[in-house]
Amino acid sequence: MKFPDEYFPVKEENKQDFLDKVSNGKILSKDLSVLFCAACKDVANVVEKSISFCHDVGQHFTDYKIFMYENNSTDNTVEVIKALGDSKVILQSEFI
Repeated sequence: MKFPDEYFPVKEENKQDFLDKVSNGKILSKDLSVLFCAACKDVANVVEKSISFCHDVGQHFTDYKIFMYENNSTDNTVEVIKALGDSKVILQSEFI
């Protein structure tokens, strides 16, 4: 799933500057690693999409991981994350 660029519109007069910065960012990121971090609760209905967005961005880096701290979910957030069996996802879950 591609990152939803339409959520972050760029004014036409700034478009070339934006594209140049994205291009430079991709050049820089290829030699870097990144850790995406998320705190989550009751997000079973969107967590798979969120992880997919992280994968889309993460592919531009040498390596990446997705750390998710989940607590007190009353839906099946934990089960959804575990069912993905995603080696890039590090899940810490607790019920307080």
